[in-house]
Parts: sequence; structure tokens; C-alpha cells
Amino acid sequence: MTLARQGMGVALGQRSLAAADLESGALIVVSNRSLQLGHPYSAFTPAQKQGRVDVERLLALLVG
Repeated sequence: MTLARQGMGVALGQRSLAAADLESGALIVVSNRSLQLGHPYSAFTPAQKQGRVDVERLLALLVG
């Protein structure tokens, strides 16, 4: 979103996360077409951090 805000391209994202930028005019909607997301969030862990207790706890919290 940052690059789109700076006029350097287009961003795809959730309207709820971009609401403040849309309201302020920092971002504009270029299409009313909406895509249904099966799983709207993803978590990626670098290989060197896998297995760390703090990272595993955070992932468990996010998964619920």
C-alpha cells in the first residue's frame, strides 16, 4: 500500500485495511470488482525462525 500511496503503482488489498487511506483520498478505488478470498490471511516464517517458541506461540494464537 505504501508504494500505491506514493503514486508508484496499484495495490490490491482489503477495503477494511485501506479505509482510512480511501477516506483521506490518499488511495482511490479503480474498480468496484471484488474478489472473494478463501483464506484472507497468510503467515510465512523464514526457515531460520521456524521452531522458535515465540514464533510458534504467535502462529498458534493467530490460527486460534
